[in-house]
Amino acid sequence: MDNDLYKDKYRKSTHRLKGHDYSYPGWYFITINTYKHHNIFGKIVNEEMQLNSFGAIVLLEWNKTENIRKEIDLDEFVVMPNHFHALVGIDFSNYIEQKAITGNIIDNYRPKSISTMISGFKSSVTSKIKKFIDVQKEYKVWQSNYYDHIVRNSESLEKIRSYIRNNPSVWKQDRYYR
Repeated sequence: MDNDLYKDKYRKSTHRLKGHDYSYPGWYFITINTYKHHNIFGKIVNEEMQLNSFGAIVLLEWNKTENIRKEIDLDEFVVMPNHFHALVGIDFSNYIEQKAITGNIIDNYRPKSISTMISGFKSSVTSKIKKFIDVQKEYKVWQSNYYDHIVRNSESLEKIRSYIRNNPSVWKQDRYYR
């Protein structure tokens, strides 16, 4: 068999920080785009996001995230017509408390990573939307990847919070505005 047959043919470039453990506690800024940047979650009216039924599904599924994934803390987020921004924290404190209560050893426990959380979220949203529209063929809601940024300090955290809150008001300047 030729070992070079698939060399670099199916490899996607990554934006991820080489060597970083994305299950490590900290804050992460996430952006997920819709498939081909289609405006499927609603529209901006008077600089405010007006969710449609698909956008409401995104909001509902995102709000479930903290309950499903105990290691996750949600902060600012916004559903936009063709993308989604969120600040997500990974926290070990729930597991430290669990160890104190139950005596279970969790030293080697690693919470689910950001990519696992995003994959579950995207899958759940897609599944609900497909049921809503009852599609028989493949229907893509999201682009295959997402963007993440590791938040390194409190100043950056505040800038990102402000960016997310103000995103609807600058929609017309967005590179994916349609």
